[in-house]
Amino acid sequence: MVAEMVLLGRARQGDENALGELVSRHHGTAFRVALSIVGDETDAADATQEGMLKALRALESFRGDASFRSWMVAIVANEARSLLRGMARRREAPLEADSPITSPGRGVADGTAMQAEAVRARALLTP
Repeated sequence: MVAEMVLLGRARQGDENALGELVSRHHGTAFRVALSIVGDETDAADATQEGMLKALRALESFRGDASFRSWMVAIVANEARSLLRGMARRREAPLEADSPITSPGRGVADGTAMQAEAVRARALLTP
């Protein structure tokens, strides 16, 4: 088994096999951490992939103060928390009260779509 520091050195030089080995060594742990944060396997897989990509793109910034595994997992965990915050914002975003979709009795029948089409047509006809 190749030592982690050797793999890191090779990965920093662009060795794709070394990158692949780092990913395979730490993917399971990173996924479990992401899953514990977001609670959904699909979202955890997304967070894991994004976090690991960010970590691999930032290999030059890895100083070795902690283990590579800890560093990478921390990045994945941050990505999972960010994903979770984004999902919460989307759930809480209020719809406009007078939106044609949310207000009863509004839509094509009241001319909203026709008004928008008329504005586009005028814009095309105006020199």
